[in-house]
Amino acid sequence: MLANVVPNDLMVLYSKMADSGERGAVPLKYVETLDHGSVIDVGDLVAGAARRVAGRLTLPVGERLPPDSTVTLFRQTAWDFLTVPVADDGTFATHAIPEEPLSLSVGVRGYRLADKYGRARRAVPLAPLERDRTLSLPLEPAPAAPPR
Repeated sequence: MLANVVPNDLMVLYSKMADSGERGAVPLKYVETLDHGSVIDVGDLVAGAARRVAGRLTLPVGERLPPDSTVTLFRQTAWDFLTVPVADDGTFATHAIPEEPLSLSVGVRGYRLADKYGRARRAVPLAPLERDRTLSLPLEPAPAAPPR
């Protein structure tokens, strides 16, 4: 039972990627709420197919990956994200990623996604994941932030 739900609204039910583990992911399910005191049977929320996203971050020749580097996947419809550590060799891997549109961003101090990702260089859009994905993400030095 869900308490404190806003009446006559549209809700999105899903499992959080960080809690899914190897069991799979519950896909998004839209539920329209009714009046106060109403009960809605949303049916079974079944973990479905989950995908793996893996890859490698590459830096310019001779440069080393800073410690505590991460990759973060964001579900575009749900308020859900999964942050994954990047190994010293630049590799990363996730599991239990739902088959939905996602964005991937990198958290590497002093670097950003390379120019080939366009002006924003903040995130790589991933279409609905119909299969596991392996990515190669080149990074470039980020310009220094202007002094405040």
